[in-house]
Amino acid sequence: MTATAAHGYTLDPAWHAERERLNSITSLYDPHTLGCCDRLGIGEGWRCLDVGAGTGSLAELLADRVGEDGRVLAVDVDVRFLEPLARPPLEVLRADVRSRSFPGDFDLVHARLVLEHLPERSSVLRAMVGAARPGGWVLVEDFDWSTAGAVDPPSELHVDQLAPGMIAAGLLEESDVEDFHALWHDGDTVSFAPLMVSAWGRKP
Repeated sequence: MTATAAHGYTLDPAWHAERERLNSITSLYDPHTLGCCDRLGIGEGWRCLDVGAGTGSLAELLADRVGEDGRVLAVDVDVRFLEPLARPPLEVLRADVRSRSFPGDFDLVHARLVLEHLPERSSVLRAMVGAARPGGWVLVEDFDWSTAGAVDPPSELHVDQLAPGMIAAGLLEESDVEDFHALWHDGDTVSFAPLMVSAWGRKP
């Protein structure tokens, strides 16, 4: 069973350029996410749960905010990029949030670009709320795909990753991929990435 099939995730985490793809996302969205966390009051001593932590770039930023008296638990099914970052206050846990519960003592529970991939998103969201302490915050960020003309800023990464499977399924021809690359990098084509929607709530 592939990682994609096992985790219900279209984009294979074992792909050779997965780190580069994830970095292109984190560099674009980390500042906004951290701004949301600052708006919610994150500070010294906070306990944070980062669900689907990816490369850990946001978890590191959160660790800087909470300081040595705080805690950041970075959770993902694939922790190869996270494990080298593990040092107090940043902890790393390999876990599938669809089947794992967490103690309800976190000041902030965050997930970005996670729930949209999961058919079980409602139960995962309930588990995230359950992991927040009374008075704690849950912050969820996902794309509004109705605002997008294409997947990414100018980059062939998603197409290169998905094209082999789509060609094998008869959804694309090789010529379609070549035409896309030519259009995407012609210098004249303008496209819009999906709008990131950030929503938060406080647990009673």
